[in-house]
Order: sequence, then C-alpha cells, then structure tokens
Amino acid sequence: FPVTIIYLYGTQDAATDTTKPISSVSFSSSYVNSSSNASGITVDYTVSDETDLLSMQVLISSNSNLSSPVVCGYVNFIGGTSASGSVACATNRLSSSDGIVYVFTRAIDAAGNVEDAPISADDTFIRDTTAPSSNVTAGGAIRKSNVTSSLWYSATDARTGIASVAFYYSDTSTLANPVTCFTITMAANDTGTKTNITSNQSCTLPNVDGKYYIFSRATDVAGNVEAAPSSYDQLYPIVTGKQVKIGRAHV
Repeated sequence: FPVTIIYLYGTQDAATDTTKPISSVSFSSSYVNSSSNASGITVDYTVSDETDLLSMQVLISSNSNLSSPVVCGYVNFIGGTSASGSVACATNRLSSSDGIVYVFTRAIDAAGNVEDAPISADDTFIRDTTAPSSNVTAGGAIRKSNVTSSLWYSATDARTGIASVAFYYSDTSTLANPVTCFTITMAANDTGTKTNITSNQSCTLPNVDGKYYIFSRATDVAGNVEAAPSSYDQLYPIVTGKQVKIGRAHV
C-alpha cells in the first residue's frame, strides 16, 4: 500500500531535524509601574530555526537563575525559518512582590525540538507597583501681613525613587479644584527618599483673604503617581498676596 507522510507546518526536512530553535526577547523600558503591570507590556522577539518554526513562549521570573518561571506571552508560527515581531506579556501573572523581573523565551520547531532553557535572561526590568508618598510641613510662623515662611516637604518611594513632587493649593478643605503651584523635578542621579528639603521656590497664593490648603503629590521614577490626598497637609489662613516658599536643596 502507498504511504503518505504529512509534515506539520513544514517540509520533509522536519522529519530529520534535530537542531533546536534559537530565540530572544527585549523590552524597551527599564520599569513597569502599576498601570502597565495591570494592562500588560509589549516585548520584541526574534526566533530562528533550520527548518520550520512552530511556537514560542515568553517567560518571566523573579529569580536571576530563572527558576519558577511564568508564561506571560505566546506566539504561534506557520512555518518559516525565522521570525521577529512584538507580543504582549502579562506581567501581572507573576505573583511575587515588586523588584527585578527577568525575561526570556523558549521556542519549539515543527520537528518537536524544544529550545534549551537559557542560563541567563534576555532582558530585565524593575516592577514597581507602589505609589510614592509625600507631605508638606510648615517651616515657621505664618503672619498676616509679613513675608511668608518657608515650607518643608518630604517625599519617599520604596523602590525606584522620587522623580518629581507637585505642589497644590485649594480654597476648600476638601481640596476641590486644586491649583498647581509648581513641580520640582529631581535630577537623574538624585532619586530616592527625600526628606526635610527646602529652597527658594515659591507659590503665590491669591490676593484674597481666606483659608488656603496646601498639599503635594509625588511621582516616582517608574511613573506611579501618588493618589490625591483625602486631607490637606498645611492650612494657611488669611494670607493676602504673599508668597509661600516651597522647594528643595540637595541633601
């Protein structure tokens, strides 16, 4: 009887192919924040094989030795000896806490050859899903018709450091319709925990008697933004056209 041989996604070469495919992956950013961790990231891959490709897994691990990996993405191929492109990676499938995440791939060809697990990751990023915190405190007495006192602020982030701190005031204790005074941006080499920082930056309050509620919101290097506070940090009563100094000096 005649015999018919069918090769999956490939040619007759797949029947004698014993060479394992090779693949790699890269990620364009150094950080994943709470938003991108929830929605997933996009990674770029390349893969090649002597005969025909079948599929590729994208894996992530919280361990530098790549132990206990989790599949975050998957690509199917319809033959071909090489491919490149982008694929979604669901980083929230990794249940470990924030920190360094190691990314790598493993491909399989039409002959069933599975790429060896790599010794090291193709790429890494820092997962930081925790927002920073900040606070404004008074630096001295507030007088109705004199120069205003300085304000002090502190800002802290547990993982990637503080990128910037924005200062606001509102004329209601609920902090409705806040007005931005200014934003302090940290230098690239000046991140981390910032406490008791002052300088000559200033915030001009309206030239109207009343109560003005001051607060701040910090952003960390990963892009997490501190939530709007439920209460103010400082209250400035009846300051007529004076400036409240807020700022920083290197510490």
